[in-house]
Amino acid sequence: MTDKTIISTTKIIYPQIYAYVIPEYKPQEGWIKVGYTTKQNVDDRIKEQTGTAGIIYNKLWSEHAKFFDSNEWFTDKHFHSYLRKVKHI
Repeated sequence: MTDKTIISTTKIIYPQIYAYVIPEYKPQEGWIKVGYTTKQNVDDRIKEQTGTAGIIYNKLWSEHAKFFDSNEWFTDKHFHSYLRKVKHI
């Protein structure tokens, strides 16, 4: 008897940080949405957040969520904390 059980123990993730604006949504005028995703395509994640309402967005940037001088990764929570504490935003 052959065991046909396939066990997947790992999942490839693509830690990325991104920013976008919603230019036509006046209540958040001037706001920049900073987010984090493990999806390979950042636009897919942004569309999950904006697509159901048909909101048009402008992606400002996206980068790997990795510290410049190390092999450590960060999340949007780390980035938000940095903006508050260091940049006073």
